[in-house]
Amino acid sequence: PEKITVQPVTFKASGDQWLIGVVASEEGKIYLFSQNGQVYKDNNFTGNTPFAVGSINGDGKLNLVIGDGNKVVNYLLE
Repeated sequence: PEKITVQPVTFKASGDQWLIGVVASEEGKIYLFSQNGQVYKDNNFTGNTPFAVGSINGDGKLNLVIGDGNKVVNYLLE
């Protein structure tokens, strides 16, 4: 198993749903899990740095922003 080197992030997704995000730096992937341990519906996120989650443009939709190599990637969490 890969060693976790980036601190996991917890955040409120919607209503009473909370998610936890873990970066697998060596794989270059981000894994999101529900508070019940279920894998988040779309777990096709790449990146290898600490990440942030929030509404970038104030529309109430959550974005996940992470570094991936020499670029910054913005994922819309739906």
